[in-house]
Amino acid sequence: MGGPRPRRLAHRRPPPPAQAAEPLTVTDFESDGVPAGVYAWGNDTASTPALTVEPGADRPDAPATNRVLTSAFTISQWGGWSHDLPATADWSAYEGFSFHVKGTGSGQRVFFELKDGGGGPGTAELFESSFTDDVAGWREVRVPFADFTRRTDYQPGGAPTDGELDLVEIWGYAMRLPVGTGTFTWDEVRLYGTAPPRPVRLSADRPVLPVDEKGSAELRVTVTTADGAPLPADLAVDYRTGTGTATPGADYTPRPGHAEVPGRHRVGLGQDDHRQDAARPPERGGRDHPDRAVRRGRPPARRAARRRHQRPRPALPRRPQADQTARRRSARQDDAGGEGRADDPGRTRGPRQAERHRGVPARLPAVRRRLDAPRRTPRRRGPT
Repeated sequence: MGGPRPRRLAHRRPPPPAQAAEPLTVTDFESDGVPAGVYAWGNDTASTPALTVEPGADRPDAPATNRVLTSAFTISQWGGWSHDLPATADWSAYEGFSFHVKGTGSGQRVFFELKDGGGGPGTAELFESSFTDDVAGWREVRVPFADFTRRTDYQPGGAPTDGELDLVEIWGYAMRLPVGTGTFTWDEVRLYGTAPPRPVRLSADRPVLPVDEKGSAELRVTVTTADGAPLPADLAVDYRTGTGTATPGADYTPRPGHAEVPGRHRVGLGQDDHRQDAARPPERGGRDHPDRAVRRGRPPARRAARRRHQRPRPALPRRPQADQTARRRSARQDDAGGEGRADDPGRTRGPRQAERHRGVPARLPAVRRRLDAPRRTPRRRGPT
């Protein structure tokens, strides 16, 4: 005979990172016009660069039919060009971002950024890097994704605020040209290399916690590993209150803190928070041990549910007060022998009422006969 089958806890495992064998070309500008999704922008019309696609066979190692994107600009405050993808792309399998650029040797710093997460290119979180225009000619710029930092001077409304370049949902990239007049030529925007093992990620459930005066807030922190494996050791987390609309010291008391996430627990995408730690099995014979539940023929979860939902049995319904009074009155009349009222002190009590008066139960005739009968002395018998 088989006992109850153990339940299997279903959980989702994160997919293994893909291996990038060859560089992935994002934009090569091999077209007659500006590719779809590529557009220019600026603080005004004069600061918006002029984009054109032209032959570019002068780039080293380029074929004779190579074509490039030329951006001529006169920028007073800010301007540049972007390439928005029609759908999100997963770049997490690659090591970094690269492109070819023909500069002027002006010595200016040129920024470029990635659009990560969010509901679209206009609400994505921006992560930036830069290079210095110190070469008058073609050069290749290669930047690992680990060197990108979150942009601090501007973020679009509705953008994520986790501060992590996940690379799982990339909406595109943008080139921010420097202030002044010049011309930059671009070609072969690519992804290169294979992503190294990603470290443990620490994230909060909410980036901003509104707190009332003299109130408190609770912050939930999640630790995620890249492969979903348990933490090899305890993880120490230091935190502190940041800046916002309130003034530290005047509106609130700045408070740092320290927390520890215990190791040897499974953490990752879709893991069950209530799963029993595999390194610490339940004590044999204890309340939570499965053998104890199997001996009783019921799974532990089902037995606990029945104990939790069990209710006491309802009491039997009592007879109405009027019905009980009528029964007692009828019994008193029967005890009085039918002579008038049973509770009349002037009447002669019947035999059963007299017995009740002496304290003898009226419904035990055998006991009554034993009490009324004279006592008999047992006869002693001698030997025959």
